[in-house]
Parts: sequence; structure tokens; C-alpha cells
Amino acid sequence: MYAIQLNSISKDYFTHNKSISVLKQIDLQVNPGETVALLGHSGSGKSTILTLCAGLDTPTSGTIHVGDLNYSNLNQQKRREEVPKEVSIIFQKFHLMPHLNAIENVLLPLEIQSGKSDKDFALSLLQEVGLQDRLDHYPSQMSGGEQQRVAIARALINKPTILLADEPTGNLDDTTAQEISSLLFKIVKSQNMSMLLVTHDKDLAKLCDKRFELKDGHLNEIYS
Repeated sequence: MYAIQLNSISKDYFTHNKSISVLKQIDLQVNPGETVALLGHSGSGKSTILTLCAGLDTPTSGTIHVGDLNYSNLNQQKRREEVPKEVSIIFQKFHLMPHLNAIENVLLPLEIQSGKSDKDFALSLLQEVGLQDRLDHYPSQMSGGEQQRVAIARALINKPTILLADEPTGNLDDTTAQEISSLLFKIVKSQNMSMLLVTHDKDLAKLCDKRFELKDGHLNEIYS
């Protein structure tokens, strides 16, 4: 069974009485424990693929399987309830809650989804990303790299099997971006997670097991 399987996925948007085809009959398979990069210019539809895999959007046609879930069999409410148990997302802009400190931000998804809190696990995650001295710091008191480390820890609090990363180093300087990418791949490999990574960075993409380019709505594997 694949971690992620997209079959003949098309996605159209309708605006000003006009239909725009962003994805055209694409197929994609991500194996358990595999890392896959999606490359393509801005607006090509890379992030659309992530939102579809996260269950946040619905394809115009085609089927999506994530883990043991068939999205076609789930309505929107069911997808929101079930998908987070399998999947976590890391965003380019961090999306930390400004009124919460580091450990509170990490705990937030767990508390929302299960009503439970596991501070010991959250602490261990922040230690893993090197922020054991920043537990009580708020986002405004942290650098961009530190905020992204908190975002990585937050994405791991529910022990996902699949990680979706949308330009996770896009807002960072080169040195910090290298530190974050090394940390991210280390954690993904150590926990045997699958990762679907959207990036403009070809060097970052080369760290993945497979690479694909999205162009004109079509997805093609890069072999060189």
C-alpha cells in the first residue's frame, strides 16, 4: 500500500465565468518511508497538490488515497476528522500562534484534535529540534529559523506517518535553510515517515528519493 496515491487527479478553478485547469490527470505514488520533491514555478499547482493530500480541498476528478484512507469515501467533515491522524503539514510562513509560547504552539494540534496534552512529549520534540532553552519564548522573540523549528516540532506532535512540507525553507537565509533542511530530513528518516516536499530549491529537492516537476498541469519525474 502506498503512503500517498493520486490517480488521474484534475483540479479546475472557476473565476469570472472562466475555468482554469491547474492539474490535468496527474498520477503520483509515494511509498512508505519515501521522500518526494515537487518542483515547478509559482502558480503551477504544487501547493494545490499538498492541500488535496491534506484533505483540505477536493479534486475536480480522480481519486486520492492517503494511508488507509480513501478520500472519495469521506465527506468534507470526515476528511477533517480523519486525515490529521495520518498527516501533518509544515508551512513556509510558520503559522505559529503569536499569543502562545513555543511549547504551547507545539501542543496546540494535539489539544485541538484529542483534547489531551502531553507536555513531556512536546518537550522532547523541542529538545530534538534544539530549542530546549526557548520553551517559554513567543514567536516574536524567536528568529525565523527558531520559529520553523517550532513548526517542525508542532507537525510531529501527533506522530504522523506522512509529512507535507510547503517550501519549509523558503523564508530563511541560506545558512539557516541548510540547518533546517538537514534537521528535517534527519527526523523524517529516523522516524521512517513519508514526505511530500514542495520547493523551488533544486539542491533541497536532490535530497529526496524522487523528484517531479509540475508544468502546465502535468507531472513528470526528473531522473537527472
